[in-house]
Amino acid sequence: MGIIVSTAPGASDTPIGQGANDNVQGASWPAPAPAAGSAALRLVLALEDAWERARQRRELAGLSEWELIDAGWTRSDRQNELSKPFWR
Repeated sequence: MGIIVSTAPGASDTPIGQGANDNVQGASWPAPAPAAGSAALRLVLALEDAWERARQRRELAGLSEWELIDAGWTRSDRQNELSKPFWR
């Protein structure tokens, strides 16, 4: 039979999260992110998406016939994907 130990309420009972240390002086929190509607943020996110698509297409271009078949792609599927501009 196991032993059950009960402890008095204390520091371990406090919630964990951003509000948990609100009473700590000098606590530094990261600055809030820019609003999702900001033009600069939308531009950065669009560039990241385009960069990722370009990387995936380079990888697709390097696949062998067997790797294409294994992924369920045909040669024409690959050619259609590779002919798209990087922003689409």
